[in-house]
Amino acid sequence: MSARAANIPLFLCNGQYPNKSYERDKHRVLSSRDIVPGFAGVLVKSNRMAEPFRDLGLDKIAITGEMRFEQPINQSHIDAAVRVRSQLSGRPVLTFASAVKDEDALFIAAIQSLKSRMPEALIIYVPRKPEHFDRAADIIQASGLSVARRSAIFDSALKPHHALHCEVLLGDSLGEMHFYLALADQIVVGGGFVPQGSHNIIEPLSQGKPTLVGPNTWTIDFPAIEAIEAGVVRQVSANELADALLDLSGYASADAFLSSMGGSVAKTLDAVSDFLEQ
Repeated sequence: MSARAANIPLFLCNGQYPNKSYERDKHRVLSSRDIVPGFAGVLVKSNRMAEPFRDLGLDKIAITGEMRFEQPINQSHIDAAVRVRSQLSGRPVLTFASAVKDEDALFIAAIQSLKSRMPEALIIYVPRKPEHFDRAADIIQASGLSVARRSAIFDSALKPHHALHCEVLLGDSLGEMHFYLALADQIVVGGGFVPQGSHNIIEPLSQGKPTLVGPNTWTIDFPAIEAIEAGVVRQVSANELADALLDLSGYASADAFLSSMGGSVAKTLDAVSDFLEQ
């Protein structure tokens, strides 16, 4: 409202309106549905993502893709992961990324099942929130799995103080997700095995990693549907999770998918310029 009062055009970029949110907002007195028509233009991730905005009567809509696919990857984290992998004597590595506390029991049971058939596997467990770090460490240790914390066995440059002999490495740090992802042969993205919905799959896909998500992907509707259809992400139920861990068969290469997702930043800038000229 302030932008309109000052005659300043305001754009929604990298936009989406998940179906669950759209249906929920229909029944609210004041919601995003009431705010969206005030934008000078809406730049959305896909044609599917454009439909709710069209339903609200917007005509200035551009399909520009997902800008997060063009976020830079910290090369020092990738280099550190390569060094650590060279010290693991060929151990397969599985990373649970952004695990939420209500998924702990499911994930730990799946890990135990995996360890029964692949005892040499190294599990990297990265909770979503810092306040979850200590609880996750305690639960993993109570399950009988040996656990080491990133804060205890790595220095600030991500060099280990000694060889990794643990079964589970707890990622109790912030801003180092690309390191944890680069270490892995496969990624399980958390959030999707509880109703709140899955977290970001773009970071593992940007590294070309085979990725698993749970049933609830409404939060990442784009690009989850496209990624699953392309074969670079597999969606599994809680009952299917254990058997899917470190099963890398059937995944497609991520190269073509990532190529199809490129160019969003340039498309966004072009769309904004076009709308301003209209």
